[in-house]
Formats: sequence, structure tokens, C-alpha cells
Amino acid sequence: MGCEASEELKQSATGLDTSESAVKDSRRPDADLALDKGAVFLKDRDLLTGDKQTKTGYLLVDIELLSEAISGFVQCKYCSSTNCISVLENSNSRRGLACRLVLVCKNCGEEHTFPSSKYTNNGYEVNLRFVYSMRCIGKGSAASKVLCSVLNLPKPPTRFQKVTEVIERSLGEVATECMVEAAKEAVQENAGSTDIAIAIDGSWQKRGHASLNGVVTATSIDNGKVVDVVCLTKYCHGCVVTKNKVDHTSNCVKNFDGASGTMEVEGAVQIFKRSIEERGVRYSTYLGDGDSRGFQQVVNEKPYGEHFKIEKWECLGHVQKRMGNRLRKLVKDMKGQKLADGKIIGGRNRLTKDAIDLLQLYYGNGIRNNIDDINKMKRAVWATYFHKLSTDEQPAVP
Repeated sequence: MGCEASEELKQSATGLDTSESAVKDSRRPDADLALDKGAVFLKDRDLLTGDKQTKTGYLLVDIELLSEAISGFVQCKYCSSTNCISVLENSNSRRGLACRLVLVCKNCGEEHTFPSSKYTNNGYEVNLRFVYSMRCIGKGSAASKVLCSVLNLPKPPTRFQKVTEVIERSLGEVATECMVEAAKEAVQENAGSTDIAIAIDGSWQKRGHASLNGVVTATSIDNGKVVDVVCLTKYCHGCVVTKNKVDHTSNCVKNFDGASGTMEVEGAVQIFKRSIEERGVRYSTYLGDGDSRGFQQVVNEKPYGEHFKIEKWECLGHVQKRMGNRLRKLVKDMKGQKLADGKIIGGRNRLTKDAIDLLQLYYGNGIRNNIDDINKMKRAVWATYFHKLSTDEQPAVP
């Protein structure tokens, strides 16, 4: 909160100047109306106990309006005067968005100081929440300064990175606890067996496998919850700005060298290797997205010994997607070329975008509906092909 009396606060030894010239009652006619409405609200005991009463949380409040409301509603407990209480901010006490507010009586000079935010072991709560919220939307210190400036708020925490590190440690601890519990739930849903099935998938900050940062997750197939995660990066800002490279080594965040596309492989290996020690389980089934490099590397590493076999499952959605992608590539590669019937591959009643989408859908359904019978699955898949190939004049028979 900011106020026009911040300069006057610096003039006295206590940080406050309670003279008439420094503390000004800027009552407005509309303020009286607002106070009258507030008084009616306070008299309604049902509203006090209903959903409209908020006892905790943060609000953006104009300190001038707050001072007017309190002045017109509160009586000084020392001199019993009314319309004499002002709310000021001790600007010398600012700690990021947190500060100390002072209630001052203009008649007797008594004052009461209180913080604008709760204090935790890691600093004021409002600063922690502010930094956390900025990080959640992908913004940092520069954006937080712009936001506070536009909203006429105090400057954000100067030690933005330090607060970020505090939040990072706390989130890491909570995330680990949640993933350990998710692994225990998966064991329970798997009839108590510690050999569980997981799905491995990688994601990157940027598309095109040119990203400096990537994350690999392991999700339990039994309960659909994440049981492990590995974050990999090829970049460390500290390495760029730090002159003493020796002292920086212990704090370097870079943990991967190589092509960005192989981050999923490295992450999968790490997840399998630490599963027994950190989760108390073995991953017996590897559900992949069609890229066999990760699975093959895990098998080569033998994380559970020579005789433990890890089963490979394929994600049907990715199998179905690959079939559609190959048809689209075929249309692109053969653009303008004529087939045996003298027509191009695309166009009306040919291999159009909508036709490919339908073929992709039927292909996936043929597999899904015949999971337990490979022969029926084969017939269902080929039935789509022959149906599209057939005409009334020349029916195609498999």
C-alpha cells in the first residue's frame, strides 16, 4: 500500500508526524454514504456469519479509502474521540509488498502499529505468494516490477531469486511426498504387487527438439498419477555470469549434455534406476509413445538385474496418429503426380484431409475393439482398406 503521507513519516524519530499538516482528513460526501451502508451491513448478524464475510486472504485496498472508512467508524480507545483515526504507512518498514501500517489518533497522538502480512520462517507470506504467482504464469522479476508499478503497489521483493529458491525447495518436498503416495496407491491397486506399470513421456520447453530444457514423467497406469519426474537442462545462467567457475560448480544447474531429443531417453533411465530406492517399486511395464529408444536403453541398463524382464506396451493413440501422419506425408510428397488412373492422389473423392481423418479413426477402432484377438484385429484393419478401395462396379475382396 502507498500513501501521500509517506514523506512526512520520515520527519520524526518514530517515523511518524502526527501534526495537523501531516495528517489530513480527506473525507468526501460519497464516503459518508459508503460508511452508512457499512453500518447497515455490520448490524445484520446473519451476514456476519454467512458466506459474504471473509476472514482471511489478501485484497487490493486504496489506503486513502481505508483511512476514511476507519476514521468515520472507529472511536479512539484512549480519548474516546470520533472522526480522528487515520491509517498511515511507515514506508521505512517496507519489505517488498509487506509493510507496517499505523493507526494514529489526531487528538491524543496515540498510535497502533501492525503488519500488513503474516510473517513466516522464510519471510512475509504476501511476498512468497507474489513470487510464486509470477512464477506460475512464467514471469520473473522484470514483469513483477511492471505489474506493481501499474497497480501503484510497493516495489516487489528485491531478492526475487532468493524467494524463488525457497519456493522451489518447498514445492520439491511436497511433490516428492505426493509422488511417493501415488506409488503406494498404485501398489494397492495392483493387488499389493510392487511390480507396477508406468507410462513414460517427455516434454520440452520449445518444439522441434531444439529446446534447452526438458522434463520426463512417469505416470502410473493403475491410478493415472505421476510417480516420478526428471527435469533436464543444458543451460545454466550462473555459468554465463559467474567469473569464478570453480566456486560455481557446486551450484550449477546444468545436468544434461547431448541432443535435446535424447532427454527422454536419459530421463527414462534415471527413473527406472532409482525406482526401488526412492519409490519402493519396480516398473515391470513400459508404456511408450512409439519412440523405442528410451525403452531399449532401459533394457540395456538392466536396472533390476539380468533376469528381470521389462515388458513394452505401445500407446494406441500414438500408433493411430503415426498412421495418419504417414498418409499426410504421402499426399504431400506426391502432390501434382498422377497415378495409374490418370488422377492425382488428392481432390474430390480421393485421399483428402477428411478421408485421412476417417481412415485414422477406423484404424484405431479396429485395434481397440479386438485387443484380445490378433486375427480379428487384422481383419478389422484391412476391412477399412478394402471398403475404401471398392466400388459398385469393381468390389474389392480381401
